[in-house]
Amino acid sequence: MMYKLVLLVSILLLILIVYKKNPEHFDNINNINNNNNTNNTNNTYNSANNSSNNAGKEETEKKNKIKRVVCNIIPGFQKNYVGTFFPEKGGTNNTLITTRSLESNRWMGPVKNGAVDSNSVIVDLTYDSDRRLMCVAISLKDNNSKFKIFRKESSDITSKWEEIPSDNQIRSLMFDTDNKLMGCGNDGQIYKKYTEDYTKPEWDGPINFDIPMKKIFFDKDLYLLGIGLEDGKLYKKRGFFWSEENWDTNNRNDEAIYDAFHALDGRLIATSHRGILKQKNADFMSPYYLLDEYPKEKTKNILNKNDVFMFRTGLRDLTVEKIVEDPKEKEVSLEAPLQRILEFKKNAKNVCKNKRNFMSKKISDNYSNILLVNKQAKTIDNLENLISQYENSMNYRVGVDAEGEQSGN
Repeated sequence: MMYKLVLLVSILLLILIVYKKNPEHFDNINNINNNNNTNNTNNTYNSANNSSNNAGKEETEKKNKIKRVVCNIIPGFQKNYVGTFFPEKGGTNNTLITTRSLESNRWMGPVKNGAVDSNSVIVDLTYDSDRRLMCVAISLKDNNSKFKIFRKESSDITSKWEEIPSDNQIRSLMFDTDNKLMGCGNDGQIYKKYTEDYTKPEWDGPINFDIPMKKIFFDKDLYLLGIGLEDGKLYKKRGFFWSEENWDTNNRNDEAIYDAFHALDGRLIATSHRGILKQKNADFMSPYYLLDEYPKEKTKNILNKNDVFMFRTGLRDLTVEKIVEDPKEKEVSLEAPLQRILEFKKNAKNVCKNKRNFMSKKISDNYSNILLVNKQAKTIDNLENLISQYENSMNYRVGVDAEGEQSGN
C-alpha cells in the first residue's frame, strides 16, 4: 500500500514539475488591439511566477494567464533580444516581442508595427548589413501557404515593414560569407541570390540537393548548421564548403528546436516546445538545459558580439567592437580566431580545384576529431545519467526494504 502511495505522489510531483517548466507564460492580450499598427510597446508579458498583492487582482490575472511559446529568437542591438511567439486562433498576428533578459522570462510587446500585414505571421528573423530587421512571413489562403520577405524601413524596430520581391518561396534567411543573401526554400533546400543586391528577386537553386532544412546558420568554425524541416533536429555540414558537402546524418543533436543562436560563451541558446534552452557545452551536439535550470557557475566568454551576429546572420561588423588588450600577454588582438577563419575561407575559394580539395580534406579531418570529442562527451553524459538512475533506484530499494523490515517487526 505504501509503495502505491509513494508512486502516486511521485507521478503527481512529476506532472507538476513538467507543467511549471513548460514554455513561457504570458498575460492574456485580449486588451490588445488587433490592428497591426497599434502601439503595444507598453503591454508586458509577465511570467507565470509573477503575482499581485491584491487578492482580487491576482484572481483576475490567474484567469487571464495563458501560455505562449517563443519560436523565433535573435539578439538585438540594444542589449536585448527580439523574438516572436506562436499566435493563437482568433488572436493577434502581431507576434513580435522583445526582452532585456532571457532569464527573467519577461517579454515586452507586441511591438508597434510588428506584423507585416493583417493576414501574415512571421516565421523567421535576421538582419541586413544596415542593421534593419528582416523577416519571412507566411500567409494561408485556400489551404495554400505563401512565403514573403520583408525588411524594416530603418534600423528602428518600430518602423514599418516593406516587402522585398522574390521569385521563389523562401522560408528562412541568412547571408553567406560573400554577403549574398541565402536561405531555405519552401522545399527545405538552400537557395542563394546571384548578387549582393538582395532586393533583386532572382534566386539560384536549389544548391546541392539534400535533406530539407527549415533554418540555417553558421557554427563557430563556420561550418553550416541546419534545423531539420521534418524533425527539428540540429544537423551540420560534413565539410567547410557547404555547397559541395552533404548534411551529416550520423552526428546530429536530437533535441527538437525551433530556432537558435550562439551565446558569448559559445553555447547555443534555442527555443523549443519545452521552453528556452541552453547547451551544457560549447559544441553543437551538446545536450540542453532549460534556461531556468542552467547551472549558476560563470562560464568563460569565447566570442564577442560581432561573432554572435556573424554566426546567426552571416554578416560581419554589425556591432562596433573595441580593441581589447590582454594584460597577461601584453599584446593586442581583435577577433583573431574568427578573422583567421574568414581569411582562410576567402583565400581558399580563390585557389585551384586541387588546392581546395586538399584544404577541404584537412578541415574534414579536423571536423572528424571534433566529432570524436563530441561523441565522447555525449557518452560520458549518458553514463552519468545511468549512474544517477542506478543510484536513485538503489536508494529507493533500500528505503522499501527498510520499510518492509519495519512492517515485519
